[in-house]
Amino acid sequence: MLNKKANNSFDHLRVAIVHEILTQMGGAERVLKEFLEIFPQATIYTLIYNSDVCGQTFGKYKIITSWLQKLPFSKKIYKKLLPFYPNVIENWNLKNYDLVISLTSALVKGVKKRNPHQIHICYCNTPTRYLWIDKNFYLETSVPKILRPLLDLYLPYLKKWDFRASQRPDFYIANSREVQKRIKSIYGRESIVIYPSVETELFLPKTKKQDYYLMGGRLVPYKKYDIAIKAFNQMPEKKLIIAGAGSDRNRLEKLAISENISFLDRVPDNRLVSLYQNARAYIFPALEDFGITPLEAMSAGTPVIAYKKGGALETVIEGKTGIFFDRQNYQNVISAIKIFEKKKFSSQECRERALQFTPEQFRMKIKDFIKLKLRMNN
Repeated sequence: MLNKKANNSFDHLRVAIVHEILTQMGGAERVLKEFLEIFPQATIYTLIYNSDVCGQTFGKYKIITSWLQKLPFSKKIYKKLLPFYPNVIENWNLKNYDLVISLTSALVKGVKKRNPHQIHICYCNTPTRYLWIDKNFYLETSVPKILRPLLDLYLPYLKKWDFRASQRPDFYIANSREVQKRIKSIYGRESIVIYPSVETELFLPKTKKQDYYLMGGRLVPYKKYDIAIKAFNQMPEKKLIIAGAGSDRNRLEKLAISENISFLDRVPDNRLVSLYQNARAYIFPALEDFGITPLEAMSAGTPVIAYKKGGALETVIEGKTGIFFDRQNYQNVISAIKIFEKKKFSSQECRERALQFTPEQFRMKIKDFIKLKLRMNN
């Protein structure tokens, strides 16, 4: 039984936060950062940790990695170590914790409870994408061609394991209504929605705009940067800036045959803020689970041109903070930009929309949910 002090104050809780991989700084890592604001005493469990990339944010916390960390080049080849993940995750011994929080878009929801009195809450960014949504994306971007037939044989087993693992958390929090529907349809589990937050105090608006469009984030195939590039190849008079890095970078650069398209690597926060502030609009063609970058753009006073599916429908307000296009092809992107340029958008309205997703609101909702579950457990 949790002690009574733990029911009144999080400070006395023994907390483990389980996170898949800590080798980059993206949306999932920002969610981890917010949970650590609530539980600074927590121990982080992660399969592999890259202190060079993530140490500035997470280096002050206690971090426990798996034996995979010791393998040569593990920080670069971690995707190829997938067959080892289930066994590693199941063998983490978390019996000394009152509260286990798994932050997952893949497999770490499968940690096993060793203590019948502890609570396991899963904050789910999506059910495992490469098992249930887009298997080809994982095979094509992470696995050498020679090994793909073997992994193709392994994935059906992993899919069964993932479903069994999905039954282990006591409670689910989904990061969007889109993900809530997936959790129900794929895992048969109920969940509540608590949206991630945007750093509204960092992404502040400016009054003047420059004449370029912006995209940013991880350069991977499912993000659909290619359709925007093809669109701007057809509109050489319009400028597109793409900020980010990823496995699809070389292919995308080859697609960009027009000089109006430029690529930047990952940029520091101050440069990213400036890019958002000055952009005419942010282009978001992906079918995303939630999608934090449109909110960052709106927080900086910049409207969004987005694909009309997934998480964007829960953040962008059509006609007020942006517009949508219906199909993921370059023709629809061109049409959307033409429509966008005939309309006027208020930076203030964009900013006000983003202010509905502040870190303070996120923490308050998470705290209220966890307090409720702790009381129920007592």
